[in-house]
Amino acid sequence: MPKRTCPNCHAVIDATGSRCPVCKLEIAQMDAFAAAKAAAQKRGLKSTRVEEYAAPLWKKPSLYAIAALLLIVGLLIYHFSGIGVPPAWSLLPATKEDAARKYLTYISTGQDAAYDKAYALMPPSARDPAIDDEVGKYHQIFQVLNNYLTGEFGADWITTMQLEQDPNNSDVIDAHIREETIHIQLAQQTPADKDPANHPHYGVMAIQEFDIHDAADLQKMAAINSIISGIAGQGAENNLQAVIGAAGRQHETLIQAKLRLLPDLRDPRHVNKYEVYQTWPFRQDPVFRHRLQAIVDDGRYDGQIQDVAKEVLNNACTEDELIAAHAQY
Repeated sequence: MPKRTCPNCHAVIDATGSRCPVCKLEIAQMDAFAAAKAAAQKRGLKSTRVEEYAAPLWKKPSLYAIAALLLIVGLLIYHFSGIGVPPAWSLLPATKEDAARKYLTYISTGQDAAYDKAYALMPPSARDPAIDDEVGKYHQIFQVLNNYLTGEFGADWITTMQLEQDPNNSDVIDAHIREETIHIQLAQQTPADKDPANHPHYGVMAIQEFDIHDAADLQKMAAINSIISGIAGQGAENNLQAVIGAAGRQHETLIQAKLRLLPDLRDPRHVNKYEVYQTWPFRQDPVFRHRLQAIVDDGRYDGQIQDVAKEVLNNACTEDELIAAHAQY
């Protein structure tokens, strides 16, 4: 059989061959291809070669699997290597004032989500792993602080806040809310090798007036009040508060006395003279003095209650009256 030329690629086909050695076009298909080529050329088509078909890359599922695998591996390496993740200390505020302001602002919202943000401003060195449910206890402290300031100064107490450096301790910021002053203890968190002098970051260590170790007692009292209110109503809870307020406590701190006495002192219907007498040990405190003066000036209070408030303000109480009232005389 004579040699022939492939009509597709023009390669010479051996006489014994059954297809083109270059483009693999079968001998049996060559005549049909030649006819198709001639027809295509008449229509003006430029390409008449037989091309090997290959699916486009975007239609190959295996490439998607490979890409997904590489992405997962990359994310795992990123996560466990810490590449690009800033250290926790670098996210803390750059000034003590800003740290204290953010901390109290979060607390002033009264929302758990904001309480979590306040807790996040506390560095690991401020936390105690030995405290069970430490986050929950801090939430309780935050709630008690917010309830106290809201009850005494209104829900917008944060708008009245003024911050200043404590004159006696460089690590403390004094937060003045009307007559009250809350002391926020802070500490530098930038590591020594990261130039803390020029790149400071501060974390909140504590609120001096609200010890985390008091949270358990506060939680118990909140639970008792909630149960009594739910069973017997708000009146019963108010009566319980009056009993607690009048009972008196030996060696209590100033803030403990405020939390115990001020709710009733603000209420002309439930305050009693024993609670007023029990402010005597704290009569120099600006918050107590402001509340006692408000009692004197408010005609809704019973006259006897107003007289006792005047006695305490003027330090004119008798020893017998103070002893009878369990006023820690």
